[in-house]
Amino acid sequence: MRAGRDTGGATTGRSSRFALAAVLVALLGLGFVVFSDGDAALVSPSAERGPSDGPDLEDRSPVVAAVPPVVAGHLLDQEDRTGIVGGAISARCGKSQQTVITRESGLFSFLTLPRGRCVLSATAPGHVSAGPQLDVTAEIDVDPAEPYDDLELRLYRAAMVEGTVRRAGPTSQGPVIRGVPKPGGGPLGLPVAGARLSLLYDEAPGAEGPFALSAEVQTDDEGRFRLDGVGPGRLRILAEHDDYGAAESLDRFVHAGDRLTDMDVDLSPTGVVRGVVRMRGIAVAGARVSVQRPGEGRAYEAVTGSDGGYTVTEVPAGELTVIASAHGSMPSIMTKRALEAESELVLDCALEPRPGVGGYVLSPGGAPASGATIEVRSSVRGAAEERVASERDGTFWLDRLELANGERVLVATHPEYGPSAPVPVPRAGESAVLELTAGGRLTGNLVDSRGAPVQTFVMTIIDADRQFSGGRRTVVRDPRGLFTSAPLGPGRYFALLAREDGAGVVESEPVVVSAGRTTHIGTLRLVAAGGAIGRVVDASGQAIRGVSVAIEGPLGAGRVGASASGPDGTFRIGSLPTGSTLLFAQRGLRTRLLSRVVTREGDVVDLGDVMMTRSEGKQGGIQYSGVGMRLGIGEDGAIRVLQVFDGSPAAGAGLPAGATVLSVGGYDASRMSISKVVALIRGEVGSEVSVQVALEDGTRRTLKLVRSEVLSN
Repeated sequence: MRAGRDTGGATTGRSSRFALAAVLVALLGLGFVVFSDGDAALVSPSAERGPSDGPDLEDRSPVVAAVPPVVAGHLLDQEDRTGIVGGAISARCGKSQQTVITRESGLFSFLTLPRGRCVLSATAPGHVSAGPQLDVTAEIDVDPAEPYDDLELRLYRAAMVEGTVRRAGPTSQGPVIRGVPKPGGGPLGLPVAGARLSLLYDEAPGAEGPFALSAEVQTDDEGRFRLDGVGPGRLRILAEHDDYGAAESLDRFVHAGDRLTDMDVDLSPTGVVRGVVRMRGIAVAGARVSVQRPGEGRAYEAVTGSDGGYTVTEVPAGELTVIASAHGSMPSIMTKRALEAESELVLDCALEPRPGVGGYVLSPGGAPASGATIEVRSSVRGAAEERVASERDGTFWLDRLELANGERVLVATHPEYGPSAPVPVPRAGESAVLELTAGGRLTGNLVDSRGAPVQTFVMTIIDADRQFSGGRRTVVRDPRGLFTSAPLGPGRYFALLAREDGAGVVESEPVVVSAGRTTHIGTLRLVAAGGAIGRVVDASGQAIRGVSVAIEGPLGAGRVGASASGPDGTFRIGSLPTGSTLLFAQRGLRTRLLSRVVTREGDVVDLGDVMMTRSEGKQGGIQYSGVGMRLGIGEDGAIRVLQVFDGSPAAGAGLPAGATVLSVGGYDASRMSISKVVALIRGEVGSEVSVQVALEDGTRRTLKLVRSEVLSN
């Protein structure tokens, strides 16, 4: 089986611009998820985008060669899918490496490559990758008997960011928060030369979480900086200086090709915080000390040595909060501690033992396992009396000391591994070690609407009981369309497979995965995709420019095939799978969901005018055609009605909150993801849908609901 995957293995390319740094920022999602009528809509906090300069889809010529190449494909612009000419594609196969230059339509080909594992990487002038990896890469298994004939590698047009780094000085008048004066404050201070710069990404296309890139650029004598080759995403500029400490700019969403000139940062003088951490007079080694300024997201951290001592340097002067913590202890929190500029603040921390018992969770390979769930059970097969999660170092803690009575057991589970063997709850002063077992896997293959293997696609694995993907999203590249999931914990899962550009998506039936076993789910077929055009207008019929138009991704977790409305409000989606939901979003407007759009392969459907309305709520709100209820997932994995909107068809039928959705249109809801249930419930205004529910008292009802337009804030 030859499943490929994306990697971040390249460590060269774009080195004059950015190098990978440690992850420094807290996890932020791509937006907020709204489940309405069973649908999940992702609404980006910064939805406005400029119009595309090129066509949605370029007609690409097939590979023609006297000797059939073993690997061929195209290098494309991610936004408009036009081919990138003059890009460099390198194939690293063991110790050998070949490089080719892309031709017309972004075409590239390798006539010969060694059999076995190869890593393809792509760079191009004026283009960058998205996410923490330095260039776009694809890992493939090469076999001349089964060539790759239509690989796609994609890059974004590079953005540029400029700004100024300043510090407090004689010209400063008034306090400053994160680089922006408080209302009533005066101008920022003196320019800072020689400040080191990093980009802190809260989100980026394809990235599973926040990450940081360090720029090999410093500010000039006027404190100015310019960063070229910036990838898309929501980011902040971090400026650091030996004399003036560190600070961050406000966050901005950078789109492909943007030019931002006002990403300014204000620095403050720094000092040092040091001390010793003890517990009942004994030095604590390995304790974590975190120093933070109120209102800032960044923490300055250190770990104590064998003598319990710690030192935190380059801490901005001002009011601080210091937190010391260690396994088996209550955290020590000291607030409103003042640090003077260019001075030391000595703070010794006294920890107190934490009541309860704890231990460690290890992966099958013996490494600390974070994110595991530890259950306390009365017996091996008993119900969970309490649950806790393991920390990033694999440790966990149970505060209820009465659980350690020699009768209860601990069991650890994890999304990627099988469960641990049961271990008795340790007594006070002892630690339990829970070792996870090998996980199971899902495998299968994907074909298009005509039955041909899909060689490049996105695989998302979703826990069927929690309706949560947990970041299990992988780009697969295989000439036969074969895929194999990463290790999974025992349970039921859906496989969602889609082309990278959103042109086709398919959801499997729920499949049971067992620990240490591989389950084959067979062949999945993508639905046909056509094109769509239309015009975005307001209530008066006036065109709206710059509205983001995208295909809603599975579970609302993503927007694919994105474009934007032009000056006359027109938009075009090149590849829209039939039955998809289109998402229209812009600041100040309700997000419009256009559900179950019917397309035909090879045709372009005209959707006419799509009207958007002003939002009255702080979070934008949504507008769609449905029955007016919000759905969610219960603890047992069932899909439940969380809210019924006043004046909606669901409210008129007397549907109460708390009901469990059993079926929609005769289809069993327990065998579908929540996003698929949503797609069945929503539809055209005036059409009817049958929804069977179970009330909280066990009574079953079948409701015939007529869909209507729903506005929600």
